[in-house]
Amino acid sequence: MLQIELLEEKDIEEYAEILTYAYPDDDRESIDHLVQFLSNSLKKDQYIKYFKVIINKEITGTMRFLDYEMNMRNVKVQAKGLGLVAVSPLHRKEGIAKKMMEFYIGENDKSGINFLILYPFDLSFYRKTGFGYGTKHRMYKLLPQSFPAFPVQNLSYMKKEDSPAMLASFQRFAQKTNGMISRREGAFDHTIDGVQNKVIVYKNKGLIEAYLIFHYKKEKDDYEYDSNLIVTELVYHSKESLQSIIGFLHNQKDQVVRIHFNTQDEYLFYLLDNPLNGEKDTFKTDQLESYVSSLSMMYRVTNVPRLFTEFKGVQFGNDSFRIKLTISDSLYPPNNGSTIIKFEKGYPHVCSAQSDYDCEITMDIADFSSLFAGAVTLRKLIQFGLAEISEDSFIEKADRTLGYCEKPQCFTGF
Repeated sequence: MLQIELLEEKDIEEYAEILTYAYPDDDRESIDHLVQFLSNSLKKDQYIKYFKVIINKEITGTMRFLDYEMNMRNVKVQAKGLGLVAVSPLHRKEGIAKKMMEFYIGENDKSGINFLILYPFDLSFYRKTGFGYGTKHRMYKLLPQSFPAFPVQNLSYMKKEDSPAMLASFQRFAQKTNGMISRREGAFDHTIDGVQNKVIVYKNKGLIEAYLIFHYKKEKDDYEYDSNLIVTELVYHSKESLQSIIGFLHNQKDQVVRIHFNTQDEYLFYLLDNPLNGEKDTFKTDQLESYVSSLSMMYRVTNVPRLFTEFKGVQFGNDSFRIKLTISDSLYPPNNGSTIIKFEKGYPHVCSAQSDYDCEITMDIADFSSLFAGAVTLRKLIQFGLAEISEDSFIEKADRTLGYCEKPQCFTGF
């Protein structure tokens, strides 16, 4: 019989062994380090819960839940992250991963959590379990001179004592950025430990209005002097602070070959004089390659009626009408069904099941989750046949209401 229980100290070595099969590493010191990491985390990380899957007294699977506060459509909400998902190689293809997902969804629904988030190891598997795609990451590989030569001012290197101001800057950024996860106290205390990470900050009247975290990496291992600058995080609050950092990147043209810029901002290329990455093999035509992209964060709504109740004070556009929202959720039956929502000048109210409605919209929970997060529009889902609407005349109004103007972004890995 399969059971899912909280991890105990006595089980950590067996737990870690399963993780090493899922995330292979031949270094024995690394395995010992993992055991020590799990032991320390189990004792001190109150926002993380580790779970073990047991069949016949044997640990066959692992996962952990992480508590987060996330900005969703300019509202602070509680979200539960999922990580360290692994199944023993001896027990794969037995449906254990699916059982783990059912537990993850059900436990958090019972706790009143409306949003689940994760980084997928298999997009197809998680989409089948109801998780919708988020925003694409774009990796630019830019010549430094591609950045405009804006004046550089008010920049300095981060110092240890800047850690609280860095956190305050990030939190202000998170409060106005859809999808961003808040960080905990001390998040920047060790950012500049060691020699790899470099951080420059833009200060104005004691506040950090922008910062850039980056490091250098050789173009090739045997190239002694040719290096690239790898941007890992950019936060800014004003045009002036952003332009100063852009000017700094431009000025690295005598130091680095290219600047690798990983971003979820789909409009970044508008800043650039030349957004091309120097590659020509992909298209081999007059189509000019600018970046490569990837999918990462996925989102899932656990309880549609409760979701709109949580957002009852939020204005979804300015239209007044009633939608019957019919969601297919095959993995989690409590979330499978219809909800009638009355919008009064955009403010939602969940109605009784017998209420009248103007149109019915039908879709899978994965696509609804992406729609609500702002990653896709209703119009596009309908065009692709991933959503249906009973009255075409309501498409524009429903798209304005259910969609969101800003795609979600997230800097937090887990």
